[in-house]
Amino acid sequence: MTFVAIVFVVVGSTCFINMPLNLWLVMAGGLSETVVEVDEMSGGFPLRIIDPAGRSMTIKQPPKRIVSATLAGDEMLMKLVDQEKVKSVTYLVDQPAYPHVNGFYDASILRNHAGIEEILSVEPDLVLIASYSNAASVEMLLATGIPLIRIAHYNSHKDLRRNVRVLSRVLGVQIKGERWISDMDKKIELVKNRVKSQPKPRVLYYSTGGITRAPGTLMDESIGYAGGYNVLAETGLTGYTSISKELAISLLPDVILLDDRMLKEQGEGQKLLLDDPAWADVPAVKNKRVYSERNSLLLSVTPARVEALEQLARWLHPAVFDNLANTESPL
Repeated sequence: MTFVAIVFVVVGSTCFINMPLNLWLVMAGGLSETVVEVDEMSGGFPLRIIDPAGRSMTIKQPPKRIVSATLAGDEMLMKLVDQEKVKSVTYLVDQPAYPHVNGFYDASILRNHAGIEEILSVEPDLVLIASYSNAASVEMLLATGIPLIRIAHYNSHKDLRRNVRVLSRVLGVQIKGERWISDMDKKIELVKNRVKSQPKPRVLYYSTGGITRAPGTLMDESIGYAGGYNVLAETGLTGYTSISKELAISLLPDVILLDDRMLKEQGEGQKLLLDDPAWADVPAVKNKRVYSERNSLLLSVTPARVEALEQLARWLHPAVFDNLANTESPL
């Protein structure tokens, strides 16, 4: 029998454990990523895994009572499984800030705030969490032996492919997963091909609080796919970070993607920059190429984010898209 190891935090449904949980290890935070050993010959069940606490488990069959305690999980389940298998999703699916999931999940499905009581109340055989999930809840879930998938990495589109592949493998819906990945890659290639011969404008992703996205983030990759150059590459900064107003101005971006979601009204952040004399010599401000970025899709950490990629490219290269239908901006 041939096995391939996939590094990811996952615990399968309907499983047995042949090693007790070391609670002191869990409480001390000494957890590792789980290894999923996939049988290449059958591609089915059972699956063998090593969980974050180092226990060996066998997943006997696809899960039928799934709980998502993270928005990324809500989004992925939308694409991969029938609603009848989803017993709880996060309250975020009903929030106006996330219109791409509003109205999808039936009201009969429990909404949760990632609390342990909420999760356990529906007797799940699989729970989806993230690397930022409440540590105490994760510790308790591990202690109970509840099957888990932890979405730990989402800093690149490569991470997104891996996440979908692992989840779809555990759910037993590999074909759906690969189709979603293929759709994402086709959309990326379509946008890249449309802008590949264009000069790259200097782009700054910036929030009114100074938060930005440097190389090593999904936004950085998306800017590149849309035919732009992330000016944070010149600073040596990486990841999700913050910069001073002075540094932002000194980078002289041609385009600013402004995250002003913390402000009450859309466009309020644009007005602040355009009316601020300190920004007056910045090309993006002089040419009024400051765009209010409020699209929840573009901030998604699942393949759904590429549905907003064309609009991003349209902002960076408007002339390229003049011959296309002038649709309303989703951002």
